[in-house]
Amino acid sequence: MAGADGNIITYIKKNTNQLSTENYNEVDGLVFSQLSYMRYEDVEWPEGEVSVSEFAKKLSENSSEKDNNTRFLKALAQNPRYKNCIITDMAALNGRKYWQNGEEKFQFGDGQWAALTIKIGSDTSVVAMRGTNGTQLGWDEDFELAYTKNGTTAQKMSRDYLENTTVENIYLAGHSKAANDVTSAYVMSDISTRDRVKRIDAYDGPANNDDFKKKYAAGYLDIEKKLYNHYPKDSIIGMLLGGSPGLRDFCKADVEGHQMEGSVIGQHDPYAWRISEDLDSFDGTDQSDFSRNLNYTLDGIVENYDGIGRYRLGTLLTQLGVSSLLDESYGTGRKAFSVLSGIGSLTIVDMFFISNLMGNSMIELKKEPLQAGVEAMRRCGDNILSIRTNIPSLTGNSEVLESYKECFEKLQSVMESYASLLKSDGNRFLSAGEALIQEDESVLK
Repeated sequence: MAGADGNIITYIKKNTNQLSTENYNEVDGLVFSQLSYMRYEDVEWPEGEVSVSEFAKKLSENSSEKDNNTRFLKALAQNPRYKNCIITDMAALNGRKYWQNGEEKFQFGDGQWAALTIKIGSDTSVVAMRGTNGTQLGWDEDFELAYTKNGTTAQKMSRDYLENTTVENIYLAGHSKAANDVTSAYVMSDISTRDRVKRIDAYDGPANNDDFKKKYAAGYLDIEKKLYNHYPKDSIIGMLLGGSPGLRDFCKADVEGHQMEGSVIGQHDPYAWRISEDLDSFDGTDQSDFSRNLNYTLDGIVENYDGIGRYRLGTLLTQLGVSSLLDESYGTGRKAFSVLSGIGSLTIVDMFFISNLMGNSMIELKKEPLQAGVEAMRRCGDNILSIRTNIPSLTGNSEVLESYKECFEKLQSVMESYASLLKSDGNRFLSAGEALIQEDESVLK
């Protein structure tokens, strides 16, 4: 394999060979995955079909060339490789609003999901799905993957969409959460649908928990030879929950000029992935030690908990407002308020779970569980005091500021009481006694 030759935008500009089932490759799958991220549900479309060129041209109208998405779309609009590819069956779910081919309706239950179908041959189409779109709702669904065994809203929507795709030969492609969605859609579908799926390209997406895998074991039996997992060398997201079955490869990534330059998280962005000079694959490399060690650590934490424990872990992350920190539409003040409100609503039961989680890592350092729990709570308290001193920089609104302070004072009081309780009665801590739940759950109410 030759050296690197830019990213997917460079690939689109240089690879002018008309796309067919014979020359379709892993980079084309990433191109279509990125295409699914475009907010096509905000645009009016003619009924029926639209070419990739027309699709890209319409979405890039009146846009500047300062961002990668615009450059990506304008390159697609001009490239002859995709000019004969036809897009059909566009669909998207944002919250409770479901949009399909220009029609909107509201459904029961929230979710974040989208998919479109790209016809690349007379009997072959690529189903590309949208990953996490940077909203709190999308990240909350990511956390659900740690414990749900029946499937998230996005996974179920993916299955239904796939089963309703009638073409004879199907390729699946998805990035991030959508890498999980396309994999899950396959294993959740009936065997007649699975037989029509010939290839699955999953780009740096998390896997599923063991309970989910057991429930859909039949689908996992025949996925290995069809599933291609692609990751940047410092992958974090794609290593969650142990990785997926099938083939896997790692590629070089360049985050120079990226908004998260200097951070390995920036490698998750498809625009950072390097393409080989041959223009038929990624510029391959080995998984980094960082990614491998982090994978081992995170999997070890999750494996310490059963389904109920993973449920608590996932819901606690949501409650603490972690997903709001990742929401690209939230300003600093709103993010801070969401996180601090979450902290203020923690109960003693939540405190126990946090200290137990933190204590487990300290137990590995040969410390007693009780001591680990007390030290973990003290460390939490120190962090709170540190954050509290920086509250004025988060907002200029005095009323909100007072709310933050009240939240911290309440939480600090509870932490002090809890640390004292742990120190005086270690047995209650070690057994996660029901007395804690009954006696102290109402402290913050």
